[in-house]
Amino acid sequence: MSGLCRALKSSEAAFYAWRKGQTYQPSQKRCELAGAVKEVFYLHRRRYGARRVSAELKAAGVAVGRRLTGSLMREQSLTAIAPKRFVPRTTDSRHNCGFSPNLLRDSLNETGGQGEVIVGDITYLPLQNGKFCYLVTFQDKFTRRIVGWQVAERMTAQLVIDAFNRAQRRGLIKRGAIIHTDRGSQYASVEYRRLLYINGFRQSMSGKGNCYDNAQAESFFFKEVFYLHRRRYGARRVSAELKAAGVAVGRRLTGSLMREQSLTAIAPKRFVPRTTDSRHNCGFSPNLLRDSLNETGGQGEVIVGDITYLPLQNGKFCYLVTFQDKFTRRIVGWQVAERMTAQLVIDAFNRAQRRGLIKRGAIIHTDRGSQYASVEYRRLLYINGFRQSMSGKGNCYDNAQAESFFSRFKAELIEGGIFESAEQARSEIFSYIEGYYNRIRRHSSLGYVSPLEFEKQLKIKNQRSRESFVSCFS
Repeated sequence: MSGLCRALKSSEAAFYAWRKGQTYQPSQKRCELAGAVKEVFYLHRRRYGARRVSAELKAAGVAVGRRLTGSLMREQSLTAIAPKRFVPRTTDSRHNCGFSPNLLRDSLNETGGQGEVIVGDITYLPLQNGKFCYLVTFQDKFTRRIVGWQVAERMTAQLVIDAFNRAQRRGLIKRGAIIHTDRGSQYASVEYRRLLYINGFRQSMSGKGNCYDNAQAESFFFKEVFYLHRRRYGARRVSAELKAAGVAVGRRLTGSLMREQSLTAIAPKRFVPRTTDSRHNCGFSPNLLRDSLNETGGQGEVIVGDITYLPLQNGKFCYLVTFQDKFTRRIVGWQVAERMTAQLVIDAFNRAQRRGLIKRGAIIHTDRGSQYASVEYRRLLYINGFRQSMSGKGNCYDNAQAESFFSRFKAELIEGGIFESAEQARSEIFSYIEGYYNRIRRHSSLGYVSPLEFEKQLKIKNQRSRESFVSCFS
């Protein structure tokens, strides 16, 4: 029954109401949920499906499951944007027009000069609206010059004819030259063949499924695919991209053609900075958080800190240190620098101190890194009356909260990308921490409110407790 209702785009409740001869009236709560679902759907510009819409509403405190969300979206015809899976096929040899022989197999036809052998091919180019346009090129096999080309929104025989006529008008093709292409229907069309015959050219076509015959034309498109993906694709991915476009080419040939053109993909930098270096002789502070007496019971009592690295465009790194209130989840101090020194940690901690967000006698918990074990940092804590605490050796669980923040930070802000410079990183991080994370982002551990909102609620609660306590003695 549920499958039938889905096919009819109706709810089961409406079906059973109809069966009983009643008129189905959605409840007021269902109508309100439908409105909330629609609002979240368009707020995220139709990118969210039922799962994400449901998660967003739950984060806002609206108890709604994925199935009900999906039902409400179907009732309102709300369909999320799906990635376009279609990839154009630029070589369609399934036609009845016949095929020309491969003249390049004969050693007598090897090119010995300019304009004697011309190779052609077609590729697709993605457009912003989700559609495609098509590029056809004709290249001199001897000089490697593109003698003719054309772009159009449809992949027709006329597109090929226009590109070839452009080459002819330039006088760059000798009479009697071999015009070699793949077996696509555009090159097998009557109009294109008539053009070659009238002008005294000899047509040649690659063998079935043989990419080597037209390797030079393909190599031009290798370069196009390579730069289309901003040098991120190596031989395997370029080969896969061309195969998806209907070009039969293997990884080895792709790699060979890329090496000939000095096309080298961006390689991931294998060095990853080590942000925790506990191989020092400065000694370690005890782990105060293991003692149940030191469990946080209020704001500013326990602060956790950590350091992470951020990749830069020039291949180097900058470093971010944060101090987070364990109770309110607020980032109370942070700093960015190009070097991971004790001064970086001290600057971040001083920023938190100036805000007055750390109580005197608070526990400052970090890992066992040399920056936290430095004389300067320990002196700062001692002078201001704070207690230092360090995680156990190789134990990431002691400082899990600080690690968790960096995991979320990198997923939401960096998204696998990089910063142009340390200055840009500092600006983006300020916007994320001060403008979003502390003020807006909801935390499940805080009852789905932001850290600043939680602090306000805590302040009101404490004020009421004091007033009720005073009223008892008045």
